[in-house]
Amino acid sequence: MSGPVRLLAWAALACALVAAGFAALVFGSSTWLSAQAEPGAALRMHSAFAVYFRVVLGKGLLPAAVGAVALWPLLDGRRRFSRRGRCGVALGIAVAATLSSVAVAALLLPRAWPGLPAVAFRGPANFAQSAAELAAGVAAALGLARALLGLRGRRSGVAAVSGEPALGVGTVER
Repeated sequence: MSGPVRLLAWAALACALVAAGFAALVFGSSTWLSAQAEPGAALRMHSAFAVYFRVVLGKGLLPAAVGAVALWPLLDGRRRFSRRGRCGVALGIAVAATLSSVAVAALLLPRAWPGLPAVAFRGPANFAQSAAELAAGVAAALGLARALLGLRGRRSGVAAVSGEPALGVGTVER
């Protein structure tokens, strides 16, 4: 798989994972909380959770995931992170997710889009918390997607020469 195709596959799988994980979280929270509420309040709660889901996913998580994947080649130039193995890759993914999430929280969330209301932060601490929550979800999805696709960090000399994965080291990236 070539570099651009690998990045597109990584971005697509990460977006699917972040959407599925966030949908499960919101649906589970909505169901649990509405079961404890009055019938009229439960309907309003479902509506509020639906708006929350659309805003956070559409203006937050998905753009942050795509942005982090787009930042990865810049951050990992000359394999700065990936040559350090799994810990280096995890650190690089965390940095990319954080940078992308801060940009998304600053530039996209406060703006109203058709069908998606603007997010108003109550101060710097609320902004930082929102960006950190986005970054955590995005980093988890990117890491899991990378593992599922078999994209690994380092390769040994044997693996590089033979094209075969070395035991415990990972697969050869081409």
